[in-house]
Amino acid sequence: GLQRRVPEGPAGKLTEAGRRWARGRSGTDQAAEDLARWGLDPALLPRRDEAFGLWPDAAEAVAAWDAASGQWRVVAVPGGLGPGRLVWLGLDAAGVRAALDLAGIAATAEIWDGLRASAAGAREALNG
Repeated sequence: GLQRRVPEGPAGKLTEAGRRWARGRSGTDQAAEDLARWGLDPALLPRRDEAFGLWPDAAEAVAAWDAASGQWRVVAVPGGLGPGRLVWLGLDAAGVRAALDLAGIAATAEIWDGLRASAAGAREALNG
């Protein structure tokens, strides 16, 4: 379907943050830890792209994403003769609202916009 182009700036950064979340490029580097645990040099890993930074005014939206990023609507699509797959539809609004309430984060219009931008990037990465 038609998709709205995500603007550059804070919303564009949050979209990219969602993509990186979905691809496992945030937090600790699990692969490097695993290599080190087995006595192997983490330099064997392919280089990742350069550091990624967010706008300072995105801090609240990132905290909201951290609280609500597990609230996805997902459907399983049968594969016929092959393996099926999951299709990530988007964040469940009721689940997000509950997660934000539990985290003590006000569900402002800016927070919802940031969550939608992050979810758009994550959905794109998760659905390939």
